[in-house]
Amino acid sequence: MSTKSIFAYINRHQKLKSFPVIKMCKALGVSETGYYKWKRTGNKPKAWQLLLVKIHGILDEYPDNSNYGIERIMIALEQRGYKSSRSTVIRAMR
Repeated sequence: MSTKSIFAYINRHQKLKSFPVIKMCKALGVSETGYYKWKRTGNKPKAWQLLLVKIHGILDEYPDNSNYGIERIMIALEQRGYKSSRSTVIRAMR
């Protein structure tokens, strides 16, 4: 069983107030702090995932955009008001 599925199980039962979170975490072999971190961050997309969506949006606008390199992507992002470092864009495009 993955850690995420254990956390989801704990979350379901925590809402039912069947057992305290600390006891469920101990019984299932996960840390309480890990559970609360998972609960806080949840399914929020990471910053690089949001950047990748923006990059794909730029590339999908026109057929000619498919050959855009880092420089053109950086310019297109800046024109749309998105600030990001060159190394972050390179990492997202890999």
